[in-house]
Amino acid sequence: MATRFLHTSDWQIGMKGSGLGRAGSRVAAQRIETLERIFQTARSHDVNLVLACGDLFERNEVDGDTVERVAAIIGSHADVAVHAIPGTTTWPVPGASGTATRCDVWETSTSARGRSRCPFPASCCTHSR
Repeated sequence: MATRFLHTSDWQIGMKGSGLGRAGSRVAAQRIETLERIFQTARSHDVNLVLACGDLFERNEVDGDTVERVAAIIGSHADVAVHAIPGTTTWPVPGASGTATRCDVWETSTSARGRSRCPFPASCCTHSR
């Protein structure tokens, strides 16, 4: 079977859009909606791997609820594998409290339990697998 992949980057999930005034919350919501459309596009084109190259999140210190929402979307499309490469805003920093690249947060997600795993390579995670 051939591998078909969809190359994406710069999801910037968790962006506050503070410089956009009232439109900031709409931009944040649309980023989550776009993530769902990425997987719909993958399915409609028989893609079996989504490659996410950099900056899935706006920063590594996103709140757990945001990671949970992303994990739930990825988990609901378990037939499409995801491989993520951290970008400059999500690269793990030793001692940082960020949740974006903590495998334990991904793997214990209540929405994605059993359907989603941390999409980051083990060498990038801030928590041992």
